[in-house]
Amino acid sequence: MINTMFVPQKQKHIMETPDMGKWELAGYEAALPVTEKSNPITREIDKADPVQIVHLLKECDAEIFQEEDDTLVNYKRLYSASVLQTMMDVTKKVEAILKDPEHSLIILSGCGTSGRLAFLLATSFNKLLKGLHKNPSYAYIIAGGDKAILTSQEASEDNPHLGVEALKRVCAGKKKVLFIGISCGLSAPFIAGQLDFCLNNLDVFTPVLVGFNPVNMARNEIIEGWHLTFRQVAEKMEEVQETRRAFILNPAVGPEGISGSSRMKGGSATKIILESLLLAAHKATSNNKEVTAKNLLDWMKTYEKVHKITYSQGKMIAAMVKQAGTSLEKMGRIYYIGWQTLGVMGIIDASECVPTFGTDFSDVRGFINKGYKEMANREGDLTSRGPEFEISHEDFMKNVLPDVTENDTVVFIFTLDGWC
Repeated sequence: MINTMFVPQKQKHIMETPDMGKWELAGYEAALPVTEKSNPITREIDKADPVQIVHLLKECDAEIFQEEDDTLVNYKRLYSASVLQTMMDVTKKVEAILKDPEHSLIILSGCGTSGRLAFLLATSFNKLLKGLHKNPSYAYIIAGGDKAILTSQEASEDNPHLGVEALKRVCAGKKKVLFIGISCGLSAPFIAGQLDFCLNNLDVFTPVLVGFNPVNMARNEIIEGWHLTFRQVAEKMEEVQETRRAFILNPAVGPEGISGSSRMKGGSATKIILESLLLAAHKATSNNKEVTAKNLLDWMKTYEKVHKITYSQGKMIAAMVKQAGTSLEKMGRIYYIGWQTLGVMGIIDASECVPTFGTDFSDVRGFINKGYKEMANREGDLTSRGPEFEISHEDFMKNVLPDVTENDTVVFIFTLDGWC
């Protein structure tokens, strides 16, 4: 019998949450960029029980939505006027592309988590357009190709030349391209190469950089086999942004709950920013109305409500954390069984456990209803590449379910109305 979940009734001890904002003090871990600093809130997370872990992560995630504080280092934040203005500028560029899908394209690109989010957003918005009987306007690039959606491909992430080659292939024949490069730490060579290529071809490309460090904290080491640093590319983008031919969206959202693990808040903030501006652009195009700062703010406030609603179920989330931890302690496995977009999210989370925690691919796995047909990835069915690429519910029923034991945890991910 598969383990059932229970809710802990008591906390073993109460942990004090450090004062919010300490990471914003000028001298706090000054040698590190924001995305690599430790977070005072989660300093003792390794001593916490599941209920406390969820509480600490709730406080940490809440930093995404904090506003500027004039008494501390003046980082741009998600709701800062300058960030909203840049989002409005990018939204207008998206609108222009949506009106001319034959000759134009929106490309989202990233490495690792950022590449998986690029895939998720591009395929989701193309499905939205298909439902409206419109042509697709989005494409994605992930360092390492489609296999990187499911497995780590770190060698490709460090090569700016591979990034340029991938960009050229995807946008071949297009006259106007809005390129959105995602690098949470402003550090990925793959993305740096693509942004630099766009800057040298502004007659076709409008580059957008999404990340969560100030430009002066971007990686400044010369990239192997190349002539630039990421910071130099970002500084050039700052100059071009003055003429609104390039844009940088880089609000500070605070250090990660687990130091340097940008799949956490960095991933959430990426999704919040890009979904908000893309949805606003789609709505403006369909209603033939201009996007306003209030429109964008309303979209982002919705995500803040989602944060509050999600963590209002803290005890149940803690029960899941406890259950999953127990399974792994007993050498069991965790399986996500999902449908539609939530199935993709489960697969993404499972795929990141290998590089993040050093697990075996079989320890945490994700499965989606119709497999690669539902994924809608560019390269199609990857099953022949090995067992780690078997992702359909049918694969689970045939190859995994017969060996499921009481030490395993199976998590079903779906919505009651069938829409994700």
